[in-house]
Amino acid sequence: MNNNLKIEISEVFQNDYSKREVYLLENFIFWLEKVENDDFIGNAIFARPFNQEYAVPQNLIGNGFYLKSNFHGYGGKSYQCIQNNGKIYLIWFDQITKSLWMQIFEESKRDDHKENIYLQNYHPPTKLTNSMEFSFEQSFVMVCEKILVGIAERNDNDYLFSLDITKKNQDLFVLKNFDNFAGYLSSYSGSNFISFIEWDKPNMPWQNNDLVLISFSKTGHIEEQEIFNKESLDPKNKIAFFQPYWLDCKTLVCSEDSSGWWNLLLLEIEDGLEIKVKKRFIKNKHEYGLPKWVSGLSLFSGTKENFFCLNIHKNTWILEHYQDLIFKKHIKLPFTYLSALHANNNKLIFFAANSTLDKQLIELDLEEKNKKIIENTQKLSMVDNCVSKSESFWFKGYKNKKTHSWIYRPLNNCFDKPPLLLKAHSGPTSRFDGVFDKEVQFWSSRGWLVAEVNYGGSTGYGREYRERLDEEWGLCDAYDCINLTLELINKKLVDSSRLVICGNSAGGLTALNSICYSNLFKGAICKYPVLDLENMRSETHRFERDYLNSLLGQYPENQDRYIKRSPINNIEEINSSVLFFHGKKDLVISYDHTLKFHKRLLDKKIYSEIRLYDNEGHGFKHIDNKIDVLRTSELFTLKIFDN
Repeated sequence: MNNNLKIEISEVFQNDYSKREVYLLENFIFWLEKVENDDFIGNAIFARPFNQEYAVPQNLIGNGFYLKSNFHGYGGKSYQCIQNNGKIYLIWFDQITKSLWMQIFEESKRDDHKENIYLQNYHPPTKLTNSMEFSFEQSFVMVCEKILVGIAERNDNDYLFSLDITKKNQDLFVLKNFDNFAGYLSSYSGSNFISFIEWDKPNMPWQNNDLVLISFSKTGHIEEQEIFNKESLDPKNKIAFFQPYWLDCKTLVCSEDSSGWWNLLLLEIEDGLEIKVKKRFIKNKHEYGLPKWVSGLSLFSGTKENFFCLNIHKNTWILEHYQDLIFKKHIKLPFTYLSALHANNNKLIFFAANSTLDKQLIELDLEEKNKKIIENTQKLSMVDNCVSKSESFWFKGYKNKKTHSWIYRPLNNCFDKPPLLLKAHSGPTSRFDGVFDKEVQFWSSRGWLVAEVNYGGSTGYGREYRERLDEEWGLCDAYDCINLTLELINKKLVDSSRLVICGNSAGGLTALNSICYSNLFKGAICKYPVLDLENMRSETHRFERDYLNSLLGQYPENQDRYIKRSPINNIEEINSSVLFFHGKKDLVISYDHTLKFHKRLLDKKIYSEIRLYDNEGHGFKHIDNKIDVLRTSELFTLKIFDN
């Protein structure tokens, strides 16, 4: 231990990685990044050549746009790159003009790429649509050379639509009105086939969905539609497909979870849109999929000749390489977390991290003899050689089931025995990956042991683990947290009088229920927490409105569960101090409920604090607010420990 080590708050949030939504097309990397111009704050699409991390980026669209997706509430990717007829098409929805825009580029003919012009403007920015109140999934595809097809949401409905890219200021031409939800639109360049997934409420897309294919006529109209026969995989159980991806105009790969794990499935499209299973890749305890909360998740990329995919195996993300649709090898990398995979031949880009390295963009060229990895490494200056590494820690959770967590031991012996900061993730279907986290290092440098709980319901451990939360939300997750805490106390790893639990959104519900069911914790720190489950049914956005049917049971038949597991109805059971943070622009959970909860705690003479932010929604983005959250949290723990 280093008694002098102490990470300052200013270091925690410095040099945050700014590139988002990366693509690889041809030999160019594209990404989205914030731009500021006088009083205007927006974002723009940038590009640079692959394997030239020091090249000056080219701003492709200028500084007058604000790209953001609100599709299905949580959004996801904000623009699309399409390669068509030797040109690169950028498609995006601008929140300022409320319109879809398009710009076309071709590779610059300049040999030396002077003045950082790598892509030449072939066609200026074009306002494709009139101003409209739609939310778009930015997975647009091109069919029949000039017809843009996409999925949009408005007034609690999803639509499949088309636009003629040769025209301006159009209205959407509706091709299909979905009964419920759709997403993951994809196609192969030059093909007249598209694919997407469709699902009906009350299912979420990772619980049960359908894989749908549509063929188009030369005029851009729907010619034929076919739904893949899931019963050929499993005639009895629900099946969820993940990321349909075209390898060529007749071959489609995706993952499906009929085995209890998301495994690869290879489909062949024959004449008449007949869908046949070409090959199933069954690997037990491998997860080639994720819960689709946002659009744009990318675990597959490449061609039939060189196909690459990411999957989770034994708490570690791995990269696989297939040649001619035959597994070739695992590509060994010094990382345990991987995401946002894009490939072009043997060139790959993805985000990566491990226990000692923060999230970074990786560019990997497999054709180079040394397999050069370009790393934009991000470390804290004070902890270059002193990092609390994650340790996998299994314990007996709710109903005695084997449950996973990560622990980070203290770097500083500030205390005789370390206090505990226990973290419950959001979702609730998300997961902790045990990777470098600057906020975790902040607490460990102050002598804390930090624990991250992958409670029942977390992803990455198969369907059965994920379904532990069915009708058990508010119990399984909370008691998993309590049981882990008791295990850490029994092993004498933490001070039983200095225990704090924290969580955001669904994790906030877990944290508050944990202090309702137990007096273990001295305090709870909650950001934009779920508080009232009955109210959530009526006030949250349509995407997850019916999610509670699986988490708690059908309503109103199981109304008592909604009442009993809502922290706002159990304030009398709380004896721990609570710190709240909430944004006033939150459209998922209203800050009014958090304010009400805080006031009722004060009425009960329970110590409570609250911070409200005028400029934040569901998830905090502004650095000043993040700093305030961390500073206030530390001061809060000092106050409650002194009492």
